[in-house]
Amino acid sequence: MAHDLEQGSNGEVAFASFREPAWHGLGTVFTDEKSTSEMLEAASLSNWNVRLESVSALAPSHRFISDAFMVVRDNPFDSGTDVLSVVGERYQIVQNEELFAFGDALLDGGRWETAGSIKRGRVVFGSLALERETVLDPNGVADKVNSYLMLHTSHDGSTAVQASVTAYSKGA
Repeated sequence: MAHDLEQGSNGEVAFASFREPAWHGLGTVFTDEKSTSEMLEAASLSNWNVRLESVSALAPSHRFISDAFMVVRDNPFDSGTDVLSVVGERYQIVQNEELFAFGDALLDGGRWETAGSIKRGRVVFGSLALERETVLDPNGVADKVNSYLMLHTSHDGSTAVQASVTAYSKGA
């Protein structure tokens, strides 16, 4: 499973893409632009209710040197509760809806291109199209390069919220 996309037991995949399927051919492909909430729903990223639960309650006979918390969420495929990680007291939760609202705010809206979760829900991502195209070698092969704003964060403490510009070219 080189794509590392999160999959439910019924075969659903936590991934959505605008117009074209991704290289792995999985997830939901849609042809009409989606609002942020629609994109979250299409990629199985909405209403995860990510939260912290104390580890000390599970092991009352142990002494904890510092507070430890489980990062848990409501599974988007079966409504069960998943433990995504154990983190320290400084960890701050960012809900998927907050990550995507951040992307909207950076671009003052925009067109969502892709969204999904990988690593069994521990990392979530989304990309917005930047309405900018660069043409390489316009008098030759004329490769078109499109730019995107990529957002991602983790629910396991491994990565903070990050936003970066990335590019994609289909080539000639």
